[in-house]
Amino acid sequence: MRTTTARWRSGIAALGLALLGACGEDAPSAAKSPPVAPAIAPAAPTAPTPPAAPAAPVPDAAPTAPPTSLAPATPAPDAGPGATAELPAGAVSRWYERRNEGQKLGWIHVVWVPSTWEGKATVRDTTTSVSREARQMMETEDVFESEAVSEIERGEDGALYWQRTTEHEGSARTSTSELTWTGDGYTWTSKVGESGETRRVAADAPVHADVEAMLSARAVAGTLRAGDRFVLRELDLRGRRVRQLPVEVVGPETLTGAGGEVACTKVHVTDAETGADSTWWLARDGAVERFKVLAMETRRVPEDVARKTVKPASFSITTPSVPPLQRVFSAERMLVDVHVRPDADRPLPELPTSPWSRVVSVDGDERRGHVVHVELTAYDAPDAKATFPVADAAFAPDLEPTALLCADHPEVRAAAREVVGDTKDARTAVERISAFVHTSLRKQSPAVAEATALEILRERQGDCSEHALLFVALCRAVGIPARRCSGFVCVGSDWGAHAWAEAWVGAWIGVDPTTDDVGTHARYLLFGQPDRAGDRGGVVSARARGRLRFVTRRLDEGDDHVELGGPETWTSVDAASGRARHHLAGIEVRGAPKGWTVSFVGDGRCTVRVPGGGLVSVNAFADQGTRTLDRLGRFVGGADETTFSGAPALRTDGRGRREWWVLSRRRIVHVQVVATRDELDAVCAAAEAALAPTFAPRPKDP
Repeated sequence: MRTTTARWRSGIAALGLALLGACGEDAPSAAKSPPVAPAIAPAAPTAPTPPAAPAAPVPDAAPTAPPTSLAPATPAPDAGPGATAELPAGAVSRWYERRNEGQKLGWIHVVWVPSTWEGKATVRDTTTSVSREARQMMETEDVFESEAVSEIERGEDGALYWQRTTEHEGSARTSTSELTWTGDGYTWTSKVGESGETRRVAADAPVHADVEAMLSARAVAGTLRAGDRFVLRELDLRGRRVRQLPVEVVGPETLTGAGGEVACTKVHVTDAETGADSTWWLARDGAVERFKVLAMETRRVPEDVARKTVKPASFSITTPSVPPLQRVFSAERMLVDVHVRPDADRPLPELPTSPWSRVVSVDGDERRGHVVHVELTAYDAPDAKATFPVADAAFAPDLEPTALLCADHPEVRAAAREVVGDTKDARTAVERISAFVHTSLRKQSPAVAEATALEILRERQGDCSEHALLFVALCRAVGIPARRCSGFVCVGSDWGAHAWAEAWVGAWIGVDPTTDDVGTHARYLLFGQPDRAGDRGGVVSARARGRLRFVTRRLDEGDDHVELGGPETWTSVDAASGRARHHLAGIEVRGAPKGWTVSFVGDGRCTVRVPGGGLVSVNAFADQGTRTLDRLGRFVGGADETTFSGAPALRTDGRGRREWWVLSRRRIVHVQVVATRDELDAVCAAAEAALAPTFAPRPKDP
């Protein structure tokens, strides 16, 4: 349940905005866009820029190797991450603490020194960032830790020339990336474990390291005025482009820092495309005093405060389903009210319109909170036909390999070819890949925040993020366009942050390899697609996390249309017709023998009492991908294959007891009959006849 942002963010912005690339609870570490150094004011301020003028572009520089004029400070032996024994002449050291929703995520240590790049005066920043975060999912909690060291060379006007970042995720993995200005654009290389990626982005001038680097000299000179406007040039690697973000000086504002009041200039950056607006407070020395985006905040603090160890920040990524829906895996349409509690730091999440979900209307306000009325629909195209590999250039972005989606690695390609076999039909191949991912991965989070496809393939474990990522990589490896999706999903009793996929089989369809759904049903609320340029799923997730409550109002499955209100609407018993239904689970009893008494318990259980002491118990569970008797048999030992009311089933017999586990409409229905030895066969036959509507396919309305 973790995704990443593909936009390159340098400077202190990366430390706050990288988390916004995560889905729902989603990214436990603050970096896949690596954390990088806050750019610090140069030794001598440059001339101020007049109000309303964009920051001036920097003249092109020739390609060059990383600078060597000044080395970063040397850490003292055993001093711990970020410690320095002795700073070089002219160097400055600063410490920051990062918090999200009031919980401490980690700390940042910045060391900067004057430097040069191809004869230009520059500032060299070396930043160490340490992060520790926990993710709660139902009864489990995963803790992710990382340490990143970033070196950056930028001009006195903020122009970014070079950046190198090394990230350690405990002892599990080291990742590196390097960005270099070449005179007519940037070359970026990334190495994640054994997987690598290189991208080239053309540009007529360098981008800016961040707002601090661009405006620090003006802050030192005292020339920033309320209403001044600038343009921040930002590199977007996913889109292979340079974006221009408007920057406005709000005006002076005094903050309370560790040493007392600090006079600052407040600056706001607007990102209309992703919604990741940010606010900066620059002190008179040109350095960031505070940086904030939504509930994520970075503050300048003393070293002892920054280094203070606390319990890891922990965020829940699930919430109960109201009501629980054990039949949700076969729903074709659902109307859901998404209740969003008020939060002064976070505006209403802007949910995108997609084939899975669309916003019908919104009620409420920022003070009372909102109710977002959403329609969820099934997403499939069963009649679509296509062969692969797909060569159409329009699908190139959905076929390319990346450091994470290493579809060009020989092991990944070989595995994909073996899985799809000799078929050339895209849907058949997608079904085989989904089944392979579903059955071969242990449902366990990896040791790193986001594993590569190669690592997942080798280690054969992962949560939904790893299922989706490996599925997409294997599809791309054989030439089937595919991309990852992030958002929330209903699994019956709960809604949770989730990752799934979209694949092209002659038409785009939803695919969820975690539960082996090829063609998805109405249970997905899309936030975004992290493999696409301009994705804003991370911002939607950051706005939504911990604020959502889901209430389902209507469910449609074929010709069965269920209006859901309070508990009195969840079940119905019509004594005159002899029909009793549990609407949440799709259990139906009709034509039971005289004297049989039907009652419903909980979200998916039916009890039928038989005269003479017999008992029929029916319990339905939302299926999690157990679509064949072979898979079901792994959990039910010593059972015989059979049918129950025409549906495939496993059966076991005991003294005075007979049980079936039935596969029906993407549910597992457990039927247990208890009766005397003489009456057992007759009671079982009567129960099978009375429960037949439970297992009948739901025909669609004409």
